[in-house]
Amino acid sequence: MHVNAHDTRVGERPDRGGWRGQITELICIFALIFLCYGMPPPDVNEAHYLVKAKHYWNPSWCASDVFLDSADAHPVFYWLFGWPTLWVSLTTAAWCGRLVVWAAVTWSWQRLSWSIVPYRYASVLTAAWFLALNNTCQLAGEWAVGGLEAKAAAYALVFWALGSLVSGRWNWTWIALGAATALHVLVGGWSLIAVAIAWLLAGADRPAVRSMWPGLLVGGGLALAGLLPALWLTADVDRATASTANMIYVFDRLSHHLVFHSFAPDRLLVFGALLVIWMMLSWSVVGSTPWLWLHRFAQSALMIAIVGIGLDLLLLYQRALAAELLRFYWFRLVDVAVPLAIAFGVPLAIDCWSGTRRSAQRALWGLAVAAPLLLLGTAFVERQLDFRPGGIVQSSPAAFWTRGSRVARTGAWQDICRWVADHTDPQARFLTPRNQQTFKWYAQRSEVACWKDIPQDAAGIVAWSQLLRDIYPLAVIERGLGAWSDDQLRAIAAQQHVHYILVDRAYTKRRLGFRRVYPESPRDEAWFELYEVDP
Repeated sequence: MHVNAHDTRVGERPDRGGWRGQITELICIFALIFLCYGMPPPDVNEAHYLVKAKHYWNPSWCASDVFLDSADAHPVFYWLFGWPTLWVSLTTAAWCGRLVVWAAVTWSWQRLSWSIVPYRYASVLTAAWFLALNNTCQLAGEWAVGGLEAKAAAYALVFWALGSLVSGRWNWTWIALGAATALHVLVGGWSLIAVAIAWLLAGADRPAVRSMWPGLLVGGGLALAGLLPALWLTADVDRATASTANMIYVFDRLSHHLVFHSFAPDRLLVFGALLVIWMMLSWSVVGSTPWLWLHRFAQSALMIAIVGIGLDLLLLYQRALAAELLRFYWFRLVDVAVPLAIAFGVPLAIDCWSGTRRSAQRALWGLAVAAPLLLLGTAFVERQLDFRPGGIVQSSPAAFWTRGSRVARTGAWQDICRWVADHTDPQARFLTPRNQQTFKWYAQRSEVACWKDIPQDAAGIVAWSQLLRDIYPLAVIERGLGAWSDDQLRAIAAQQHVHYILVDRAYTKRRLGFRRVYPESPRDEAWFELYEVDP
């Protein structure tokens, strides 16, 4: 049954409930974000982005770290969010940055929502739907809101741009997308391309190019701040090095984001169901011009993803070419755009069905409120049951340990890192367990390499990969650094200028033949041990 969505008539201002109502909406949206992502720092990518931002402002901090000394892929983010680390701890800087980004997302979301569903508190409902779907129904593991990282800040600007788009303010749309590209070249760049495709799909409804020149020029200028650093990442290397780096990046390190045939089957099924829901909503919601623009944006994102699928399947046996093309995250935007379209399509569809029985419509509204709250509530409870920072959870998944072991290991890891920060030379270099990703965050010291911290420039990627292969072969991955003999560890330490070796006793059962400096008592047993390499 098709019934027109109720567009606000020209000159008619919807009742927003005054300033108190608007502030209440903002508080509710912010509270939803906090409940979803208010875990202790560092979150999954915070220990990656914020330590790089700190090093950007203070190059002497953790000097000689391979990742930190590599090329800067997101200088605008580092410039905007790194300076507080000169005066406050990384944890405090993360919380301050989170609050700023979450506030920006909250404001831009409410603005977008009121442009499409102009009813009081509808922005809270649409935010709940978006957060629930983006959090639980990812195809390629891409989220828009989370800890402090470049893409979260960029998506705040994308939401603002979409709010301008559906309101017909095209110049501001291009300017905001240019700023988003400056913060994160792929988030902003793909969003810009998707909006351009949506403009083409609009046919006679699209504005003339000449009316958008100011926004295109300003937005293009802003975008260069993100585009040029990205181009420089491969500017000074030969083609063979660039090709090797691409294959490492795409197939060895990030296939779960970049390679369609590597995606988990359950993700394909869940996202397929999401596409069916979106299609059903698109049949039901008619007459809402603002939502139609958002629908075109989601269609454009899906087209981009389909191109990525085609490239993956067509180039299965041409790995070098596939890596060169797939490294651009073809599936990133669809993980955000489809939940976005559904989030606004749900209330509009129910509004379209106003001709149904009142009891049936009440049931639909009840379901529309209960469904996202159930998804968000389940995710919230799961996080409370494992209240470790996301950066620790990712490197030490809950399924591998009992609850007691998880708590003990986390405390032990933080304790040894604090000891390192308090008792070792700031210029000391460490050999650490391969899969941890928070050593620099807690210990404030440089390390040789870890799996999470892949550089972004081609030369850095190749060097990082070689380090991992040389230092962490399969035997070390299975049995820890103690799989090497003491003589081999001494040779590695000499070659890599390592002063200390940090051992995870869950994997390495033997004592190393170096002076153990932590735990300080020779009788103490611990989850982690620190050895000083003979000078």
